[in-house]
Amino acid sequence: MNEQARSEAWHWHAKRQQIDAELAHYHAVLQQNQVTMTSHLLDAEGFPRADLDIPTIRQARSHIQRLRNDRREIDAQLAILLTHALPPATLSRPQAVAAAQKDGVRARPMAVRSVAPHGPAAEAQGLQAGDQLVRWGSWNPITSEHMSDLPATVKEGESIPIAVRRTLVDGRAVDVSIDLTPARWEGRGLLGCHIVPT
Repeated sequence: MNEQARSEAWHWHAKRQQIDAELAHYHAVLQQNQVTMTSHLLDAEGFPRADLDIPTIRQARSHIQRLRNDRREIDAQLAILLTHALPPATLSRPQAVAAAQKDGVRARPMAVRSVAPHGPAAEAQGLQAGDQLVRWGSWNPITSEHMSDLPATVKEGESIPIAVRRTLVDGRAVDVSIDLTPARWEGRGLLGCHIVPT
C-alpha cells in the first residue's frame, strides 16, 4: 500500500473509530431505557408508553441509524482501498476455496441467500442478500465443509467477525468486514439470515 493510500486508510479508520464511539454512546442510552432498536414504544391501546422517555429513545434510534449508514460508507471506502492494495492472488476466491478442499471433496463457497428485516444480520452494518461469505470467525475461507459446524459458532450475545465480498451496482466487488452479534428478536433463530452453499 503506497503512502497516499495508507494515509487515506488511516483517515477512514479514524472516522470509523469516532462513529463506533458515538454508536456505543447511543446504544448505552437505549440500554439505560431498557429498550432496543426494535422495542415497541406504544402500549396495547396505541398510546406512547408512560414508562419510557420516548423523545430520548427516538432521538437515539435516529442517531444510530444515521451512524450505521455512515459506517457502511466508510467500510466500503476501506474495502475499495484494500481491494486495490492487495495482490490479486490474495483476493482470489476460487483459489481460496481450492485451498480449503480436503480429500478430493469439492468445497463450495458460501453466500447469504436472504436477510430478514430488523433481525441481527440486518442490524450488523447492513449484511445483504447476495453477499459472498469469505470469512466466518476463525474460518478463512469459510466453505460448505463448515456448514454442519456453523450452528455451534452462533451463541447469543457473542460477536462473530465475518468478511463478505459484495458486488456493487457498477459491477465492482468489494470486501466488507462485519461484526455479527447473534441475538433474540421477533423472528426465528439468532441471526435473521439464511446462509447456503453456492
